[in-house]
Amino acid sequence: MEKSFGWPQGQAKQPVPPTLLCCRVMENRRIVLLLLAVLMAGAGSAPARAQAGAQTAAGVTAGAAARPGMTGDFEKHTAYPSKFLPTPRDLIVYLPPGYREGNRRYPVLYMHDGQNLFDPATAFAGNEWHVDEVAEQLIAAGKIEPLIIVGIYNTGKERIKEYTSGMGGKPPLYARMVVEEVKPFIDSHYRTLQGPDQTGLGGSSLGGLVSLAMGLKYPQVFGKLAIVSPRCGGTIARF
Repeated sequence: MEKSFGWPQGQAKQPVPPTLLCCRVMENRRIVLLLLAVLMAGAGSAPARAQAGAQTAAGVTAGAAARPGMTGDFEKHTAYPSKFLPTPRDLIVYLPPGYREGNRRYPVLYMHDGQNLFDPATAFAGNEWHVDEVAEQLIAAGKIEPLIIVGIYNTGKERIKEYTSGMGGKPPLYARMVVEEVKPFIDSHYRTLQGPDQTGLGGSSLGGLVSLAMGLKYPQVFGKLAIVSPRCGGTIARF
């Protein structure tokens, strides 16, 4: 495990989020256990506030996303559109135990490659990350605060282009979609804690790379980063 990363010589450092966890590839369940325990412990320490706004988007059926192999309470928003990117994508939202019973607000962890997080039917080669099982285990054990987890699906063949947008002088279109569209959408439809100390971002491989780049660019939005096996290069400093 590494808790730091190299910085290209000659490049000025930018503000770094207060919690940055970088690790090499290991078995998926162990990855998620480590990331969730370190990143989200205490993330919900801000006082819970009264509910504001609708809990779910119009047309979304509570629990409709759950299928065999998935654990917990889910909602899925299909074909979510963006003004920054041409291809719509699905968003899948894990809701913690007790979410529907009260008015508590929760920290949020946003994760890239959303189809790989919870569901073996949609995960690459059927190898899901077991994020749902691990979250339920850690919440039940009192090791982390209950949290909302948002999986942002990739768009297949456009994944590389989207996850590297913003690097090497290209416009950061994917990052803008997440920050300016997805996060406000989630904040308006779910009871979230919205500060950087209660907002995490994570991913693996190119998902780890774009998480690192977005964390450096938007430290006022994402205060916790989970970087798994990123492919880092000098262009990231120009994101």
